[in-house]
Amino acid sequence: MQPDAPLYTSERAVPHEPDARWLARRARNVARRPVLLLLLAGAGFLVALVSIVAAPRGLDGIQRSPAPAIPARQDTASLAAQRELAQSRIAGAEMALADARERAVAEPPSPVVIDTFSPVSRERRESLAASARTLAAALRRASDAPLPASYRALAELPSVASEPGATTLLDSLAALERARAEYETLGLVDTVFISLTVRLTQVGDSIRNLAQRRLASIRRDVARLQPEVFVPEPAPEVDTIPFGVALDSARAALAGAERALARARMHNDSVMRLEARAAEQAVRS
Repeated sequence: MQPDAPLYTSERAVPHEPDARWLARRARNVARRPVLLLLLAGAGFLVALVSIVAAPRGLDGIQRSPAPAIPARQDTASLAAQRELAQSRIAGAEMALADARERAVAEPPSPVVIDTFSPVSRERRESLAASARTLAAALRRASDAPLPASYRALAELPSVASEPGATTLLDSLAALERARAEYETLGLVDTVFISLTVRLTQVGDSIRNLAQRRLASIRRDVARLQPEVFVPEPAPEVDTIPFGVALDSARAALAGAERALARARMHNDSVMRLEARAAEQAVRS
């Protein structure tokens, strides 16, 4: 083999020889070119130096790069409380509207009789009512049978006998009866007898008039002692429109609270995913 053989030769041109000898020849060829060897050594040194200097700076850059900002979670407790408040408002508005509708179609209250009598007043009313019934019956008898006996029975009733003039009428009635009886005994029927009969009828009419006045007075007393009747005032007309407006407002508030709560929960779910991802990256680094 020639010592001055070229450095780069084709493998096809070089005959196959043992590997060790071939490597030795190539090493000798490279050693004969110091400039090329120095260039290769310098290039390797620069590559190593750049790797050593640049690697820590890259790590520092990775470590010092700020992590992405994670937004704060929203408070869903207050939103849930607002939703519950809106639900309670709806329940109250529905009850108020139902009550207003019932009152709008309700019938007016009926009069109520209130028994305001004391035992004494009740006893007096019953006594007056009994006297009125007795007096009315005696008046009917005197009208049906206009006789001195009927007039006398009417005038002797306690409710009539206590009236002014009742005693005088009774005395006149008795005197007229006696005078007429004397004429009947004698069998005389003349103008005097007829006049006595007319006078007796007039006294009887006076007794009946007195009894009628007394009956009217007793009935007025009974009427004044009637129990009090309480007539409640009619309830004012109920307008259900404001109650419906309040219910619609409560429902709108509930819908708004539910939407806000749903948005807050979606936001918090996104924040939880971001926090989980940041935790995984922290573990890996």
